[in-house]
Amino acid sequence: MKNKWNYAFLFGLIGLTFWVMFSKVNVNEVYNIIVNAEWKYLVYGLVCMLAFWLIEAVILDLLLKKVYHRSRFWTALKITIVGQYYSYLTPFASGGQPAQLYEMKKDNIPMSSGTAALVGKFIIFQVTVTVYSLVVALMRIQMLFTQMEAASAFVFIGLLINVVGLTFIVLLALKPEAATGLMHKVIGLLKKVHLVKDQERAIAKTSGFMEEYEHAIKAYKNDWRFTLNMFLVTIIQLTAFFSITFFIYRALGLSGASMMHIVSLQAMLYMAVAFIPSPGTVGASEVGFALLLGSVFSANLVTVATLLWRGISYYFGLILCGLFTLWLYAFGRKHEARLLEIT
Repeated sequence: MKNKWNYAFLFGLIGLTFWVMFSKVNVNEVYNIIVNAEWKYLVYGLVCMLAFWLIEAVILDLLLKKVYHRSRFWTALKITIVGQYYSYLTPFASGGQPAQLYEMKKDNIPMSSGTAALVGKFIIFQVTVTVYSLVVALMRIQMLFTQMEAASAFVFIGLLINVVGLTFIVLLALKPEAATGLMHKVIGLLKKVHLVKDQERAIAKTSGFMEEYEHAIKAYKNDWRFTLNMFLVTIIQLTAFFSITFFIYRALGLSGASMMHIVSLQAMLYMAVAFIPSPGTVGASEVGFALLLGSVFSANLVTVATLLWRGISYYFGLILCGLFTLWLYAFGRKHEARLLEIT
């Protein structure tokens, strides 16, 4: 029943978003613009999205092999796609990791190994995307205050939330006892304002998560070359994802704005909407795109650009990853069993 309500809420939100967007434009005009776009650039955008998933799978494969040597790349790719699908469906992408752990269990990967790999992946991604976005925001800080006042508050709130998270990860790496004490104080404060009912249970659950994070951080500190490579690969992954908007820009026949400028704006948009609790940040992403990228796209093209960007970066993945997950649960297991028998 809960899943039905999640789907109903998501599709209702998507419907409302599209209704608001199309109520302000001429549908025939939008159609003509899309038909006359330079499709090779849209294909490049799709390739960037596929590259994002492929690099995600490569990183997960490397992390899994460090803790479970019998892991195969196909396993990492399959887990990545399933995780992406459930992340698209749930607020804060919270359904991704549980679905991935469930899939790992089916492949007989120990829960401890799977958890270690996913925690490590999360830490690497969060640290990289926060530093990446913080750097580009500082590079564009004058523009944020002078040309994008309406969007600047959302960008800075998003950055603040992620910087707090990054600070906690650093504190956990350098002073784990201090991080534990701080978390206990935060839970105590939440208890006083009635946001936490069972303080002891919350502390026990949080302590378990923190131990997993602490173990992962220690492992990365002991193998700094591997860790550095993971950060560098993640930078490439993020750049590929943020570049989708640049290829949409070119597909619509526009020029003048550099790839670096558009990638920077897209990174700030990612930070601005990351804390929004709607599934797939539906609604917030569209509004944020208009506020931040409206300076790049002309008024008559910003709605089309938003549709194309979300079409590639979200709806394409929702459909493709959803079909793959459906195939995997319906036929994939039998197919894999046959392959194992052959090999």
